[in-house]
Amino acid sequence: MDSLIRTRMRTRRALLTLVFALAALLAGCGVQTVIVPEAERATRAAPAETAAFPRTLTDGAGNEVTIPQKPERIVSLTLGTDEILLSLVAPERVRAVTYLASDSIWTNVSEIAQQVEHTVQSDPEQIIALEPDLVLAATYNNPDHVQLLRDAGIPVVVVLLFDSIDRVADNIRFVAHLTGDEERAEALIAAMAARLEKVEALVAEAETKPRVLFYSSFGSSAGKGSTFSDIVRRAGGINLGDEALESPFGEISLEKIVELNPDVIITDEFAPEDNAKWQESFSNHPALANVNAKRNGMIYTVPARHLSTVSHHIVEGVYDVARLLHPDLVE
Repeated sequence: MDSLIRTRMRTRRALLTLVFALAALLAGCGVQTVIVPEAERATRAAPAETAAFPRTLTDGAGNEVTIPQKPERIVSLTLGTDEILLSLVAPERVRAVTYLASDSIWTNVSEIAQQVEHTVQSDPEQIIALEPDLVLAATYNNPDHVQLLRDAGIPVVVVLLFDSIDRVADNIRFVAHLTGDEERAEALIAAMAARLEKVEALVAEAETKPRVLFYSSFGSSAGKGSTFSDIVRRAGGINLGDEALESPFGEISLEKIVELNPDVIITDEFAPEDNAKWQESFSNHPALANVNAKRNGMIYTVPARHLSTVSHHIVEGVYDVARLLHPDLVE
């Protein structure tokens, strides 16, 4: 690996954790993904019948939370809940979303997010001042901040991040139970399931499954237990990160990429410096000269908002990848 690449990796490593958190998984790379045993999932999903408020439930962190009435001043502290929330409820019921919600690179709801009056990071004082009647957090939010909000009498619900597309439906139902919008949730889930069924049927006709590797500008990749791996499988490919990494996400060297020799390399569209310059530098790196993906012109960039989402919009990531792997089958 030349000195330029080494320098880039060192300077970006400090930002790696932040970017994974903002993307809430590289759609696959989930931040602190919590795998919930099947026996526990039933207690964390919305009940089959819609109950009136108040509603008491157990959240993703094991806390019992009571929501006294249908929330009308909701604050979201994660990109994932930004997307789910703004697809379930009218924006006037949302008091604040994350400061990245209006950024079209990261989210699929950027336009509607601009209708929300406030944006937040994690400052408890700022959030308390908004007088929310429900706060949606994730397992990676600062637990001390979450406790301060609870001490102020605000219902805070921790929503789990999952490792597969199937679990996305669980999250949508869970959030809908918090907001009282179950009917809308089922419509979103049904639409997502129908599109997934269609694309999986199309790629099932393929004679081969291309070998795919994700590589980010931070020198990282996505392995087994990531939603990216699930995206590739459903798109009719094989994710090489499953065998290259011991965890859902981690660093991977150029030497390892050469050894794996992927048929397709997928990169993200974010670099802390100049993304276009990074894409050119990576795709033209001499070390990749004999890698199948380079030789066949199959190094692609997929929108980050489709790969990093943990909402129903993840189906767009499946279609993006399926079109690259099987352009003759998927339009």
